[in-house]
Amino acid sequence: MITKTKPFYRHSRLGLPGFGLALGRLGSLERGAAYLLASNVVLAGAGFGFWWLVARLFPPAEVGLATALIGLAGLVASLAQGGFNVALIRYLPRSSEPRRLLESVLALTALLALAGGVASAAALPLLVRPVSAAPAQPWLAAGLVVVIILAALNAVTDSVFIALRLPRAILIINSLAGTCKLMLPVLLAGRGFGAIFAAYGLVTALGVGLSLVGMRRFTGYWPRLRLRPAVLGPVTRFALASQAASTLSQLPLLVLPLVVLARLGAVAAACFYLAMMIVGFTSTVTQMVVQSLLAGGSQPTAAVKPLVRRAVGLVLVATMSLAALATLVGPWLLGLLGPEYAAGSELFLRIAVLSAVPVGLSLVANTWLRLHHGLGRLMMAETAYVVATALAVGWGLPHGLAGIAWALLCGQLAGLAAYAAACWWPWRTANVGTTPT
Repeated sequence: MITKTKPFYRHSRLGLPGFGLALGRLGSLERGAAYLLASNVVLAGAGFGFWWLVARLFPPAEVGLATALIGLAGLVASLAQGGFNVALIRYLPRSSEPRRLLESVLALTALLALAGGVASAAALPLLVRPVSAAPAQPWLAAGLVVVIILAALNAVTDSVFIALRLPRAILIINSLAGTCKLMLPVLLAGRGFGAIFAAYGLVTALGVGLSLVGMRRFTGYWPRLRLRPAVLGPVTRFALASQAASTLSQLPLLVLPLVVLARLGAVAAACFYLAMMIVGFTSTVTQMVVQSLLAGGSQPTAAVKPLVRRAVGLVLVATMSLAALATLVGPWLLGLLGPEYAAGSELFLRIAVLSAVPVGLSLVANTWLRLHHGLGRLMMAETAYVVATALAVGWGLPHGLAGIAWALLCGQLAGLAAYAAACWWPWRTANVGTTPT
């Protein structure tokens, strides 16, 4: 049984005193979101600098192939998490065996990522052969397996810090990893698309290492990989339902780089990936707000409805502001990467940023349903989103990247309509404080 218990982490003075003082008067939702936002701004800035250097040092075809590999690794790592990363945010604060729960989630994630990585490595030649005359090297397949495992574990460690309401640790880790990320393209220049993927893997490995050090700092012990099925049992249903919903939510954006690579070519895949980095920035605040909402709403004494109302207000202001900013500044940023990227993706960018508001509201509704155990309705809403997006992409693909942008917007609007129906259709609301036994 999962019950309220004393937190197993110890307080620490590790942090950013000036930044923490500035946030001292904010509520827990806003303060947690602000730390996570600052963390992602640092990561996004380092990511843009990394891809700017890559675009300058590598030909577009190699950039496109590397982005497809990174997308594949992200897709498999996301599947390997099994939803247990979200379950940690929901149940770790009230678990009676937090250390055993954490160790079991880490062990299960590593096993699932290993299996997914081996399957991906076996399929790697099918991805490389159509766009590269050189065969996939064995080291690239082995590296893909390792990167998938590290990426999956990195997501789990981030969830631990969010669950323990220590998002400042993520800010520090991302700052250090982002600094190193900017150095790698110069060191690996001229070594092919595999070097770009290797740089991504090295940064991911550094993030995992720093996270383990941070967990040692805050919890007082080194996490171990010990799988205990009995500990995972009470949260498995929530984890699997969350994973299914998250997979459906991410599936279009994770699969589309591979579709664009196969149908439109490597250069178009590079343009799509780099433009989506800017589009994704419009949802950065939303992601941080809903993670803070899930963590705050999962506390034993949380008042969820006021938190949700504040979250909706924050999301509306942030998404509209960032969408306008991306529309104005995005083409200029693409021009910094190179004229071929600006020419290939500017129209895509201007259309795709229109989806920022429906994406933000859908994520708040998603979190509301998780907190109220409305997982079945959440699944139906995500299924409607995926089906609508797939149908729209089938129509838009012959029209190039602009058609794909319109397809993504139509899919997000359909998803928002489905979430509205899921949240407001009459249904018996379970108590938020109820936990599985």
